[in-house]
Amino acid sequence: MEHRERFHRAVNHQKTDRAVFDLSGNPQTRVDYQQTKDALAAELGLEGPAVYLTSNHFLDERILTALDIDTRSVGGMPTPDTSHVREEGGVAYDAFGIGYRMMDGRAEICYSPLRDCTMSEFEAYEFPDPAKISQQQLDQWAKDAEWLHTQTDYAVIAEHPVLGVFELGSRFGLLPTANCPGLRSCDRYIQNRRKSACLRQRRQCGRRGPHCGRADEGVHEKTAAGADRA
Repeated sequence: MEHRERFHRAVNHQKTDRAVFDLSGNPQTRVDYQQTKDALAAELGLEGPAVYLTSNHFLDERILTALDIDTRSVGGMPTPDTSHVREEGGVAYDAFGIGYRMMDGRAEICYSPLRDCTMSEFEAYEFPDPAKISQQQLDQWAKDAEWLHTQTDYAVIAEHPVLGVFELGSRFGLLPTANCPGLRSCDRYIQNRRKSACLRQRRQCGRRGPHCGRADEGVHEKTAAGADRA
């Protein structure tokens, strides 16, 4: 079975000859740490410079071939540069001004530029201009995708934006993580969801749910009183 056929059958819940193998086909399966790439190449007995099929230089094509990987990635995040882009003190700042430091082989966020900012600071902040996205880069990715589709049997995986609104918010410091307090953290969000579920249970069965905290006592009493009047 060819790689692309295997992929299509798998995503359509049809029987395949084996599981689909994905490595560097999307950001979540990408190998970022160069030492890991080198160790993997050495383990497979590969020597010499890496080989790439397209302009996307994510992982040596020889590694993907040796492991019989079904997917090939194309595209990226064409974020135009801003004045924020720089490297200082071992920290790399991207076009949004978010700072990253390498920790245990991964680029971890260590600086959120809009944390604790005022509204005037937010409004004056420089964001990347979509009008400045390189059309040449987009055209090259389109050519890469066409070449992979017509010249190989791999499943061609387009790069997705990666960063959703909540992740971007946490990176800026507007929607923080547990280590970066601000508007509302993930654990508070989960607590609120549990409280909502508890209130629904209260309305349905007229008794207190097992996970409701004392802080919600008044809410439950009001809910119960409203239900009694109804």
